[in-house]
Amino acid sequence: MKTRDFHKQSLMSIFLSYFRPHLGLFLLGAAPGVAEQAAVNLRAKYPGLVVCGAHDGFFQDDASPAAAIKAARADVVFVCLGFPKQEKWIAAHGREAGARLYVGLGGSLDVFAGRVERAPESFQRLGLDYVYTAFDIKEHETGKAIEAMRTFCMRGMNVTMPDKTEAVKYMDELSPAACIIGAVNTIVNDGGKLTGYITDGEGFVNNLRDHGVEIKGKKITVAGGGGPATAIQVQCALDGAAAVSIFNRNDAFFARTLETAEKIRSAKPECTVQVYDIADGEKLKEEMASSDIFANATIAGMAPLEHESVVKDISAFHPGLVVCDAVYHPRETKLLREAAQAGCTCITGEGMLLWQGAAAFRLYTGQDMPVEEVREKFFS
Repeated sequence: MKTRDFHKQSLMSIFLSYFRPHLGLFLLGAAPGVAEQAAVNLRAKYPGLVVCGAHDGFFQDDASPAAAIKAARADVVFVCLGFPKQEKWIAAHGREAGARLYVGLGGSLDVFAGRVERAPESFQRLGLDYVYTAFDIKEHETGKAIEAMRTFCMRGMNVTMPDKTEAVKYMDELSPAACIIGAVNTIVNDGGKLTGYITDGEGFVNNLRDHGVEIKGKKITVAGGGGPATAIQVQCALDGAAAVSIFNRNDAFFARTLETAEKIRSAKPECTVQVYDIADGEKLKEEMASSDIFANATIAGMAPLEHESVVKDISAFHPGLVVCDAVYHPRETKLLREAAQAGCTCITGEGMLLWQGAAAFRLYTGQDMPVEEVREKFFS
């Protein structure tokens, strides 16, 4: 779920979508009347829903809400940000109260009666009692957000820019790919031990496999030096690529590409890794001629740059070359269109997005995401 979509709905709407119909909720507010009125509104909107609401002044001490929640047999408790010592209270009295899940809210309880959003298809299909939602976390707040994972016993977290690199500082362990790249996009919480992963590269490799292409023993040329490009380069090497040729702009970040290449060589000395300036069109053509796979991981071709391609000389394409694009909007980029006309096998970027999500899903749940159903529902 994208952050901008999350802001159009309420947390309560999300939870009502995911949990069973006759759910017991307890709204714990700070100001008199707000939680109580929200409970009234919810009972009217969702028949059969058991909801209790109370405010801080209703209780004589910090522990009292636990007894009230237990008496109400609540499954989920929403604690308003204004409630005193919110996180400490949940940690100290949550188990005593007996509810399954606690959620700290940073907004008004007024918004609870929003529309019900569609449940995540994969969790619902497999009967998993999970909820997936989005929070807008600033980079300087990354450490606090990750510490909250332990406090609330959250199973996992996906991380996007600009927090991917900062999140590494708070990990107890890193996957091999995350260790080389120095960034994470998936965090798994195993009893307080946090392990960071980067699933973008795995998504790329599995997308190749989904189209009958194996990376082991192959040579791949990758255009780009940013996050997705680095993930592709690293994962391909880890999964047995014979050679990786990297083309990136010779700018202020070129040194970082050289550092990544050296890290790959150290981790996989049997893989030949070379770095070139992407402005050298002749060298790009030469490397593509000897490659099995070419991947674009730059923004060329992405809206509003639909009329651009990272490959300027279309004679570089040749039958038998597998051409992949990390760009997924538009689905068919100029690169893929021209490569197809030259007889190349073309793979769109949607699959990388799908399979990196599937990798994270398995890390969280231990189960395979129903990929075909998700593909049909969201990518067809």
